[in-house]
Amino acid sequence: ELYLFKIHNKDFGEKSKGTQNTHTLYFLNLFSQHNLTHIKLRLAGNAEVFYRKSSTQRKEEQRKFIRPIVKNKRFTEDKYFFHIPIKIGASVNSISETKFNRTLNEKLRQSACLIIGIDRGEKHLAYYSVINQKGEIVDQASLNKINDVDYCEKLRTREKERLEQRKSWKAISQIKDLKRGYISQVIHKLSELVIKHNAIIVFEDLNMRFKEVRGGIERSAYQQLEKALIEKFGYLVFKDKDPLEAGGVLNGYQLSAPFESFEKMGKQNGVIFYTNPEYTSTTDPVTGWRQHIYIKSDATDNEALKVFTEKIGIGWSDDKQSYTFSYDQKDFWEDSPARKWVLYANAPRLERYRNDAGYWTTRETNSNDLLRELFEVWDFDQPEGDISEQIAMMYEEGKLKGEKIISEKSQRFFKALRYALNLTQQIRNSDSIRYVYERDAQGDIVEDSQGKMVVKEIGENVDFIASPVVPFFTTPNPYTKENLCGLVIENGDANGAYNIARKGIMMLERIKQTQANPDLYISKSDWDEWLMKDIKQK
Repeated sequence: ELYLFKIHNKDFGEKSKGTQNTHTLYFLNLFSQHNLTHIKLRLAGNAEVFYRKSSTQRKEEQRKFIRPIVKNKRFTEDKYFFHIPIKIGASVNSISETKFNRTLNEKLRQSACLIIGIDRGEKHLAYYSVINQKGEIVDQASLNKINDVDYCEKLRTREKERLEQRKSWKAISQIKDLKRGYISQVIHKLSELVIKHNAIIVFEDLNMRFKEVRGGIERSAYQQLEKALIEKFGYLVFKDKDPLEAGGVLNGYQLSAPFESFEKMGKQNGVIFYTNPEYTSTTDPVTGWRQHIYIKSDATDNEALKVFTEKIGIGWSDDKQSYTFSYDQKDFWEDSPARKWVLYANAPRLERYRNDAGYWTTRETNSNDLLRELFEVWDFDQPEGDISEQIAMMYEEGKLKGEKIISEKSQRFFKALRYALNLTQQIRNSDSIRYVYERDAQGDIVEDSQGKMVVKEIGENVDFIASPVVPFFTTPNPYTKENLCGLVIENGDANGAYNIARKGIMMLERIKQTQANPDLYISKSDWDEWLMKDIKQK
């Protein structure tokens, strides 16, 4: 017997009016006259026919529409599927990553291409910043909302539903499906940006220490995004382009080499680069300041004394009405260039604390006020004088022993001083709306009349940068006046994307300076040195 099948998909339907699917375009152009004489697409063999028997009963749902809606209709009917592997070009999958990068870098050395930095946000699922090689911002935006769909809000709603349903697998699978759809939309958006701006794109390096952030894309989803983007850039086409036009199905862009594994991936795959994300969202975009001073939480009083009297000068500024911390960054980072800083303690800050209900939340504070209280409680003779000298004298006289009540807590002097210093260095301040279980007085989860666990909303949407160094770059916030210093960076996620893009400038500089195998790893000291040079040039 001979069976004849009609090949059909939605793009072949009589009512189809939209742009055809990319795979439909590949299939149709496979047999085009131009492809037969200038082969770009070819059959790869191993075509297969699959038979899928119906796996669910037909269930109709009557909504506001006239005709009934069939839930999961595609699984209620027996189906045959025809899979045809297609090979794209003769060379697309044959070139190695090293050779491809070398070829591309030759073009980058002569190019004034732009740089796109991508940051996994705390307030945003992801954020991008497009800059030129002078560090000027050309374009930037949150990737929370794409094509009028607010994925961040949808994920937040799904997360609340997941908690209410006792973390059911159905709710979890819905979240996974939503994230897959989101990743697909992000890839399309980034593809458009790369072509529009003739740009390279810089991601956080997943092979380095990966920090999970509140609200951002987690590691597994981020890897899916990067892998899918590499595969997309292997032969990038746009459905709305003529097949022979640049970016059409018969004339796609090759912007990356074939993906092998994350373990083998270096700092570059074509136009996609990877960099160390440390300090990118917490580096002052105007002065280049970042946190340099770290004092261990278990440091002894004697160890803390040496830092606060030998490496840091604590004083008072009448002009700014603020306590100050003065230091040289080289005293804390030996590999960094010498550079002196003065930190002012009067910038607005958010501190985390546990409220009466037992939930962690945030409140506005100011390290300037904390320091004033600290020095008054410990009976400093001149609380607005040379504090470092007084600390040394009082410690020698044994006047800084024991604990006293500071901010309603019993604390040792150096523990409270270390906290105030850390708060002063906390350039980024943020909080997010999140969901937790409502609990009764005994700590048990409260349920409603239907047996659902009661979920409550805590926190607020706030995220701002407030630099402690002159000229005090400050993004919009509820507590003080903004001071953007001519930049258009409006939150911590935007700052992260901007500084990741600036590391892309460093990578391009190294490519232009080195003919073969440029070192694209950027250490913290490299970052500090480049920032100092960049500030001097401006």
